Amino acid sequence: MNPPVPDFTQPGFLKGKSDSYLFHLISNGIEDMPGWSDKLAPGQITDVLHYLRSLAGPSGDTRPPSPDRFSGE
Repeated sequence: MNPPVPDFTQPGFLKGKSDSYLFHLISNGIEDMPGWSDKLAPGQITDVLHYLRSLAGPSGDTRPPSPDRFSGE
């Protein structure tokens, strides 16, 4: 039995992961997640990587922002 595919939307998953590691995962796949190197050019894979990082925000947290994160509390 294969371990589950990583959930890139889980809080903290991206934290501590290097861009080169994530580029490798997106390009080559892992376990049951297929790679994308045969469908996307390296620049497009980098764009996907940047998009994933943007979802996490500055803290690496991918949860939707709570209202108090914007109210200064």
